[in-house]
Amino acid sequence: VIKAYSNTGKPSFFEAMKVADMMEEAGVQPNIITWNSLLYAANHDRRPGVLQAATKMYEDIPIGKRDKFTYPAMLHILANNKKETEARAVFEEAMANLKQWPNEFVFKAALRACPSQKAELHALWNQAARQPRDLFMGDGSRRIAQNYRRQNGQQ
Repeated sequence: VIKAYSNTGKPSFFEAMKVADMMEEAGVQPNIITWNSLLYAANHDRRPGVLQAATKMYEDIPIGKRDKFTYPAMLHILANNKKETEARAVFEEAMANLKQWPNEFVFKAALRACPSQKAELHALWNQAARQPRDLFMGDGSRRIAQNYRRQNGQQ
């Protein structure tokens, strides 16, 4: 139901939060899918108070649970509100904590959220692409990194 709210194309973060609250009242604990769906809904909702509520929810998500969907969603929320400093901190956290790095979706969201830092972000991307961290097989980020190394003779 929460995912449906995030796909309406209309501002729906607070409405989705009500469903999440009802779930918790019924004894259903949120998981990363719930949190990511709420963040996605917040990304498409620019009403007053969304940034504060989404930021609090993000901060309440255990760092070990945040994943490759959590970071871009939060970065887009921060971009919508022109919070470049906060976005850079989220990017740095993603860079340190994601099992697969670099991640193209986090990078694209960071470019949008941190427009004055594009050159530095590109440098970080290029550096990470030369030495990717990939604890899983088959991720698109790994293929990008491998292609980069092949093109630059660094196989």
